[in-house]
Amino acid sequence: MRRTFEIGSEPRGRTYDDLLYRAFPWCAELWLVVVPLPGGGDPLLPRAHGVLRELEPYQTGVTDQREWPGTHLEGGATGRVHRFRLHPEVLDVLAGATDRLYAWRHPELPQDLALVRGDGTPFLATVTNEGWAALTLDDDERQVLSGDLPELGLRDLWG
Repeated sequence: MRRTFEIGSEPRGRTYDDLLYRAFPWCAELWLVVVPLPGGGDPLLPRAHGVLRELEPYQTGVTDQREWPGTHLEGGATGRVHRFRLHPEVLDVLAGATDRLYAWRHPELPQDLALVRGDGTPFLATVTNEGWAALTLDDDERQVLSGDLPELGLRDLWG
């Protein structure tokens, strides 16, 4: 059975990189979100567009959605969810783009990085503009991450 654990301390540096690479065996996709500015304007700087271009060979789809892991938009607003097949080179792009999890936000980068399992359920959900992230883990995954990355400060979200 999987449970959701809030990340108590923002993954930075080695912890950020280790979290990404350790997730690889458990996850199938990376999701990044672009929420248009009011009136449909582009919220991203050239650097963010560059990251999306680097990831393009791994893209599996782009859809306008009202929700994604960690977020539900009200009032008919949508975000453009970019999906990418998870691959070591994708993780290299993520690690090279920034050295911290909550840097994934407009205008510098796409926002709300999520890692999603093959069954479509989230492994990592973020709401980066609020500095929040959670991992949904089974007991074995929790044991591995708690042992290898105690600095995440995992707290049972419902416990």
